[in-house]
Parts: sequence; structure tokens; C-alpha cells
Amino acid sequence: MYKRRYDHGDMSNSTVPSLPFSDNGENVYPYGVYDSKQVSQPFSAPLHAHDTEGKVAYAQDSQNRHVAIKLVRADTDEHRILEFLRQQPLEILQENCVIPVLEILPIHGFYFAVMPRYFASCNPLIMAHINDPGGVQ
Repeated sequence: MYKRRYDHGDMSNSTVPSLPFSDNGENVYPYGVYDSKQVSQPFSAPLHAHDTEGKVAYAQDSQNRHVAIKLVRADTDEHRILEFLRQQPLEILQENCVIPVLEILPIHGFYFAVMPRYFASCNPLIMAHINDPGGVQ
């Protein structure tokens, strides 16, 4: 799990990776690309995550890839949709630009849906490279 950040001694809504990670995440589906040196706000930490509702947690898997873990109530439309997505082949999801569900773990009337983490802000040159597989000129 990511660890809670403390800003000026006070606990914040932000978390940061607990384990070491590389400066740049490659664009290897289903995991998102990132540039940890691209910090958009003053006092930001590389790869920090922010969730004010407490429904999403962030972690790193056994290979240090970044994932999001969402709490979902059992037997809801959201749960059924996530189960449907989890059963689809990765190739189909990638073709349709859908973030896959890696795992769904049951816990007392709820489920944890584990998905690759995608990053809200990326370097525009990296994004251009993703959209143009031929590379940036």
C-alpha cells in the first residue's frame, strides 16, 4: 500500500508509493506510463495519489507496478460490470481503450477491485509519443 503523506507535520489526503520505483514507467499495457520527475505543483511528491472519499487506495504489486484498489459493494451494477470486464481478454480491452480489472477480491459484502493505476498528469511529450507510435519528431 502507498503510505500517507504528512505536510508540515499534518496528515494529508495524499499517499505516496511505499516501495522504490523507477523514474519513468513504460507504456506497457495494461499499466500506465508515468514520469516521476514531472511534478506539477509546488509541494507535490512524485507519483502521489489523492482520494478524499476513501473509496480508492493505491499500492504496488509484487513487481512494483502501480495499481488502484477500489472498494465496491457486492451485487451492484458496478460489481457486475467490473466482473464482466475482468473476464474479457486483455487484447479486446486494449483495442477498445478500456482499463482492465486485474483481480476482484471478496471481503464481507464488498469487493476490492484491483486495476492498473493510470496517472492524471503526464509529460505532454510522453503523451504525444503514446498517441504517435512512430515517435516524437
